[in-house]
Amino acid sequence: MRRKALFCSYKMKVILPLYFILASILQAQDPSIDAKIKYNEGLVLISNGQNDYAQALKYFKEAIQIDNGNAKIHYMKGYCQNRLNQVADALVSFKAARELAFQQNKTDILAEANRSIYHVYIRLAAFAAQDKDADVVLRHLEASTPFATQESEALVHYYYALAYNLKQEYSKAVLHAKEATKNFAFSSGEKVAPYFYELGYALEYTGQMSEAVRAYERASYGNKRTLAEQRIAAIRELYVIY
Repeated sequence: MRRKALFCSYKMKVILPLYFILASILQAQDPSIDAKIKYNEGLVLISNGQNDYAQALKYFKEAIQIDNGNAKIHYMKGYCQNRLNQVADALVSFKAARELAFQQNKTDILAEANRSIYHVYIRLAAFAAQDKDADVVLRHLEASTPFATQESEALVHYYYALAYNLKQEYSKAVLHAKEATKNFAFSSGEKVAPYFYELGYALEYTGQMSEAVRAYERASYGNKRTLAEQRIAAIRELYVIY
């Protein structure tokens, strides 16, 4: 019995080193194992409420240096960059993920990458709108078009209306603002107030005062309330509105 125990002990002493040698050989032959480890470490840092995007991004970058052909890693790199407001870098990462996913027929990652590219372009359009740079807004909107979905049409039309109002091309703004608001016939509140404000502004400057007042009334919520009420007061001071 003791001889058997000694033999088993000797056997384990031989097998364990062989296991670690074999594992290291396999790891050297398949660098994607290291990439997966880095990828999983990054995922842990943005799950369970940790939201450590900066450290996770570091791991995803290290994973890509090992395995540059993994669409999922490129996507998660872009996800962290977007969360860290590195928007231009995020766009590059999402496009890389999209290209790889398309080549590898990974439809789930392709769909996520398309959605994320669209949202990045909309973020860039929003930044340009804050700077009142209408031409840049339009450029980002046009770039977003191939990635837009039916659900996102209202938002796209809203930014088109805003840009054309900035450019004083009010007839175009009216068309887009009407498209932006057409599905909100029975909605009101802070979420849709900006859509109706752009509609009211475009209608006002195309001489449609009664319609403009009605649109501004729908825009009188949240941070648009004061602006909308000022526009209504100005119109009613100059025109008889029923």
